[in-house]
Amino acid sequence: GSGQRSAVVPATVATTDVLVEFRTSAPVTDGPFSFSTGSPLSGRAAFPPGSGAFLGATAQTGDAQLEDLRSKLDGLLRDADAYGKIREALDDAGAKENRGQGLQKDALLRRLMAAAERSPAPELLGGSDSMRGAPAGDVLALKIDVKGGAAFVAELAETDGVSRAVRAHLAFDRQRASTRLAAARVDPELRGCFFFEIARPAPKTPGAWRKLIQGRASSLRIAVTRERVGNALSHKRELVATASLDWRKALLDRGGARSIALKAAGPDGVDGEVATLDVALDVVAVGGALDLPFQPDDVEDAMRKARSEHAEAARAFYLYAKQWWDGFAKGAGRDLQQREVKLFARDVAGEVRCVCSSVPPHRAHPVLGGPPRAARFVSLLPLEKAGSVAGGNADTWHTPLATCARGSGDVWDHATLLCSLLRGYGLDARVCVGSMSDGRGGAQPHVWVATFLRTSVDASGRARLRVTAWESATGRRCSLAPLDAQARERYLSVACVFGDDSFHANKQPSDAVLRCSWDLEDANAWLALDPRRLAALENNAAKGAMADFGLAAPLRDPRAMELEMERDLKALIERHREASRGLSTHWDADLGYMLQPSLAAYEQERVTGHAVDHADFQDAVRRRVPRGHCFKGFPTCFPHAHAGRALAALERGDLSRDVLDTQGEQVTHALRVRVFPYAENVCAVWVMLAVHYKKAT
Repeated sequence: GSGQRSAVVPATVATTDVLVEFRTSAPVTDGPFSFSTGSPLSGRAAFPPGSGAFLGATAQTGDAQLEDLRSKLDGLLRDADAYGKIREALDDAGAKENRGQGLQKDALLRRLMAAAERSPAPELLGGSDSMRGAPAGDVLALKIDVKGGAAFVAELAETDGVSRAVRAHLAFDRQRASTRLAAARVDPELRGCFFFEIARPAPKTPGAWRKLIQGRASSLRIAVTRERVGNALSHKRELVATASLDWRKALLDRGGARSIALKAAGPDGVDGEVATLDVALDVVAVGGALDLPFQPDDVEDAMRKARSEHAEAARAFYLYAKQWWDGFAKGAGRDLQQREVKLFARDVAGEVRCVCSSVPPHRAHPVLGGPPRAARFVSLLPLEKAGSVAGGNADTWHTPLATCARGSGDVWDHATLLCSLLRGYGLDARVCVGSMSDGRGGAQPHVWVATFLRTSVDASGRARLRVTAWESATGRRCSLAPLDAQARERYLSVACVFGDDSFHANKQPSDAVLRCSWDLEDANAWLALDPRRLAALENNAAKGAMADFGLAAPLRDPRAMELEMERDLKALIERHREASRGLSTHWDADLGYMLQPSLAAYEQERVTGHAVDHADFQDAVRRRVPRGHCFKGFPTCFPHAHAGRALAALERGDLSRDVLDTQGEQVTHALRVRVFPYAENVCAVWVMLAVHYKKAT
């Protein structure tokens, strides 16, 4: 109305999306910000968390810099189709007003915000050491400008009319970012500009630069996923391609465009088939000038030397491992070659690595809080077996980035991720490879995590050993030493056990869990790799994918998710009962509120593995439900917040369908949704649908 608006967004506190509301095309100025929408309409721009550090760095107010910032902001709004969404909302609002419904200002704002939430701008996902909320200062950063993809030949295949979209996920030194979804085609419009911190403070002397360039370098890791769009009942993401790139290459051709070769993965993983991602890489000094006291040849020499050292370390370890294996297989005259001793595995890039490199200690995001919640987080990732075509190798181990980008993983992915998290919390956690009961009297290969703890000293002077099994797919725990009933029923054999600094092969006469010893220090029972060889491999090899990885924080507000899902699920239930039974639906809001302590207790049981007393909840229900009425309640947990998928699951279950389709006199339903957030936007969504009705006489 006044022709100008101003907003102050301190760069030091820009830890969330910055909402800027525009009323006219006049410039909006204050502090380091000055820009115009270039449109008379209102607009909304979402800045990535942490971008305040870079926007705030443009303290100079020259006309050229201001015009550049205006252009970039206008491009952001146009890329996100913000102007189009606003026009659609305003047109819809005008249509409703013409029908006499009169859309109010608050309702319009809510609609605009909801539209923006459904189509978010690219966001910087902060790992544990990310630049989220970092002040503008003395920072050396890697700038990645993603300009599109090419040669995605798998998109030439027939898709049966299903709309699909792709997204590029990037990770560097425990920091994360991702592009917006782009329509899946041969040359997808993958776009995004991201900054990752390399060093703080930025190196100033030739010696500091030499240490940075010649040290163990982190790699920029990329994973491209594909998913269906427009189908709320199917939200599966496929891993399409992966790549990694040494960040030091950005020093060789600063700002230059390059095509990164992507190795095909997942269901499209045919040998030799690749796609490309077009990017521009640069190294920038945030808050200062960048002076490079070296020549490109110095960087080339450092990378060449590192590759040579990596290759030599890998070759030396392989020769040692072969000798070790020969001794294990022929030892004591026993044929042990049939045991599943997994010393090497192939990753998504096709490289063969020692399995110990996949489980370094990982410091998780604070939202996890501790080992039980870490196990719960991993268990909420759907368990899926990555497919392969033409009988290809389906036993590829995915990097943590690939697993989290897919939003799912196989049993190896779950176990290695959980082991790294537990080791990060200081536990002596190791991955166990063996077999388990298939439930039909047979055995099937299996992998799980075990933690080892030496407790009080026994009469012989040796510390008692307690070994706990952690099921990565469910989060459940049981005791392997001493062996309890659950472990006795579930686990059949164990062939080898490994952590990031140790590997032990079971050389006991029997590998049956019922009879074998879990004392890894007993050389008569377990054959260990030389830990010095593992340390040498780790010190001289390139940094592994897990060492560079950082879990992202939750981005969505759990309370907003609860309210949205409750509203949508109530509407779907009302339509279902009307369409299928011709029944009206009445809701008891007070009873719905009383259901939430029970849902919190159910989640606590899943985390701790211990039953919680529900006496208070039961008493509250008895006091609320009218005398002479029956009460039924059905709680269930989902790893998503899609109301349509939740209703479909309720319709399939016998008990839940009984509550859903209840008929009778004075039938009243209640509904409660509780969302418990974890890292990576993974959440446990508990839904309780309840009903009370008058008993039939």
